[in-house]
Amino acid sequence: ALEANPKIAQFWFSYIEALIKKKQFQNAYHIVSQGKERGLSSEKLFAFESQLIKANCHFEAMEENDERLGWGIKQRDLGNYYDARNWFIQFVNNDPSNAEGWSQLSQIFILEKNDQEAEKALAKAQSLDNKLPSVHRNKARLALRRPDPIEALKWAWSANEIISHSI
Repeated sequence: ALEANPKIAQFWFSYIEALIKKKQFQNAYHIVSQGKERGLSSEKLFAFESQLIKANCHFEAMEENDERLGWGIKQRDLGNYYDARNWFIQFVNNDPSNAEGWSQLSQIFILEKNDQEAEKALAKAQSLDNKLPSVHRNKARLALRRPDPIEALKWAWSANEIISHSI
């Protein structure tokens, strides 16, 4: 049904629900991601995604490319900071040991000019993984807001060093 008419939201929901019931969480998450890429957006889709996060699905994590972070990052990139912030808050509440999730949340707070909350989220991310490039980039962003260009340059340079050593 989904292939025949991908514009019907209920077809997506039924498919995702069936995959979750069969405990095919990675496949379900893939279908959720496909649905979002095709413009599907609803509370029900968000509920499925939250359910998958709560199931603590373990996908191969890649900085900013972790499939689970995609929707929040896309909302941030579209300027939907309110939706991105709420999504990342729920994400880190469900997966509090995900440093990239905390780092992404800190970036949303920076974009919203809420430096105090950005510092808190960034401190959590840094405590989980001090070698995460996004942590260093967000430290640079916060230093620029103070403004402290020397400190910002230091953090940006260290992010670049981490990336170049991982290649």
